[in-house]
Amino acid sequence: MKRRFMIIFLSTLFLCSSIITSGCATKEVEDLAVVTLWSWDRVTVNGTDKYQIWTRLMRPPKKDNQDTQTTGSKSSDILLTGTGTTLQDAIMDFMSRTPRSPFFGQVQAVIFGERFAREKAAEAAEANLRYPEERPGDFYFVTKGEASRLLQMEPTAASTLSKQIKKQAETTALNAGLSCGVTAREFDEWLLSPDRDAVLPEIEPVEPKKGETVPPSVIVRDFGVFQGAHLVGWLNADESRGYLLITQKLSNAQIPVYFIKDDKMLTYWLTGFKSKIEPQTVDGNPSFKIIIQTQGIVNENDNLDLTSEEVKVLEQIIAAKVRELPLKTIAKAKEYDADFLGLMEKFHRYQPSAWAEIAPDWRESFRRASVEVEVDAKILSGGMVSKSFHIKS
Repeated sequence: MKRRFMIIFLSTLFLCSSIITSGCATKEVEDLAVVTLWSWDRVTVNGTDKYQIWTRLMRPPKKDNQDTQTTGSKSSDILLTGTGTTLQDAIMDFMSRTPRSPFFGQVQAVIFGERFAREKAAEAAEANLRYPEERPGDFYFVTKGEASRLLQMEPTAASTLSKQIKKQAETTALNAGLSCGVTAREFDEWLLSPDRDAVLPEIEPVEPKKGETVPPSVIVRDFGVFQGAHLVGWLNADESRGYLLITQKLSNAQIPVYFIKDDKMLTYWLTGFKSKIEPQTVDGNPSFKIIIQTQGIVNENDNLDLTSEEVKVLEQIIAAKVRELPLKTIAKAKEYDADFLGLMEKFHRYQPSAWAEIAPDWRESFRRASVEVEVDAKILSGGMVSKSFHIKS
């Protein structure tokens, strides 16, 4: 057995060495158009509605006269588009305009234009499920207006725009309480789900602030809300944070929550949170209790020296302030008639008999469901309010 394993290992090693030394692998890579960003949109051309895709492709470094890669040459992205009466037509139009074979293994994000998300998101999901080139780990986003303008932006403090967007989706937006990433797999599952709706993080252009020396770029913040396979509206900053508090678990956050104590504005830096949804049946109707636990620090210096009893009072004030956020989100979910919070999904899982009774008209039951929110806020001892420094003037 060991001898057989060694033969296979040496054969594989020899094959890999042959490919590298012959240069075949290099030539194959050079024949690929490496796609890093992708967008779907709906546009009107000469009075006719069409599909439009935009791609951001990685351009390889320039070569010298000996056809070898020039050291120190810098890669840059190129933009390419395709338009057609069907999704496949748009893809074929894009492919016909590049002499290379598109390679989707480096796609970091797919962006839906607003009109496409309102009208045709189901077709994108179906294409994603049918074509093996699409990766389930790609991040999906939605934007207000057309998506093409976002692919034309430049990165801020990142080597490529695709890396910046991926980083924002994975950690930056979530830790700041702005939004969170949604993968193709998650979005497709939500569209196929019989008991919940979808959200996508919103991605928008952002202009540099006065004095900054960076180009206009993008930022991931807030969410677009779907009912079924159609975008129906947007969450604002407070509603987006409420969504995160209900649906996410986080331990590395830096999210400011402002509150008033003794006519002074203080900040509770929310560093971590987790939640639990408890579904029940009350008089035949769904009912939910959402328990949210948070921890954070209060580090303003306002000549306040808090005792343990005063800390408890402060925690109650903070809990009431934090509670306002998920309540706003729940109200918006009922306004849009879209359960993107996954409440009915929990009800379906833990109350299957009751679900069977309401399944044909579960949205009506969601609108009528009572939802109680309980927040337990803790102030970490290392960050309690302390006395101010008295510096001589």
